[in-house]
Amino acid sequence: MIKSFKIPHIPFNWANYSILLYAFIVVFLNEVKAQDLSKSFKETTERLISDAPQTYKDLDMVLRPILRDTSLIRYFANASVKENYPAGTSYALNKLGIYYR
Repeated sequence: MIKSFKIPHIPFNWANYSILLYAFIVVFLNEVKAQDLSKSFKETTERLISDAPQTYKDLDMVLRPILRDTSLIRYFANASVKENYPAGTSYALNKLGIYYR
């Protein structure tokens, strides 16, 4: 004897929550893409590292507009470490420390 299989009934309220969850995930994934680094900042980082200014004032003049963006400062710190630029590394890590404090 073959038993019939019944599809479980999903309550109407549960269906509404699943649709809301799906919408939230779609919106969240679109917003995550906003964290990409801009091409202009990458060029600024490369230019700063190639010019290698040694004073705090010179670095601060260029990087002051982005001090609140920790992801950009972190990118600059990592690029400075990679290119063996200690003045840039110390500047960026100090700014991150001030922000996280």
